[in-house]
Amino acid sequence: MKKLIIVSSLILLVLVACGKSSSTTELLNYKDSYVGDNSAIGNIINLLPAHEYLDGFELQTTQEPYTITINYKDFNGMTIKVDNGKTQKASLDQILQGNSMVIFSLIQNAEIIHFNIEGYDIVSFDRVTLSDNFGSNLDSISKDESSLQNFINSYTN
Repeated sequence: MKKLIIVSSLILLVLVACGKSSSTTELLNYKDSYVGDNSAIGNIINLLPAHEYLDGFELQTTQEPYTITINYKDFNGMTIKVDNGKTQKASLDQILQGNSMVIFSLIQNAEIIHFNIEGYDIVSFDRVTLSDNFGSNLDSISKDESSLQNFINSYTN
């Protein structure tokens, strides 16, 4: 009986440990999604830094360019939660630009992202400008878990 309890406990421990995944692993589950996939967009936004300030989002899918509008409560100068569970201060501009780049790397047909932050003007980013300014293919950000985690760390640390 004692052996059975020990073996059962070990199996349960392994299952619980395997069931946990980081937000970067979860984000990669939505790679190659489309703006029209409301569920994927919502899940991506909820996994990104500053998700705790999310106040909804809207998708424009009737004509190109396809657009995502993300509404946030004001979080300028506030702390955000990062993947390792810690909280830290982050620049509003860095978070918005970084989150845009991650979204563009995951969502195939997203061309423009608007951030509507409570008390501020709308801030917008477009795929072409970000690609040109950073001289890289945005898809490379989410080519694997390590690349995605390194990129998110670069704008949240």
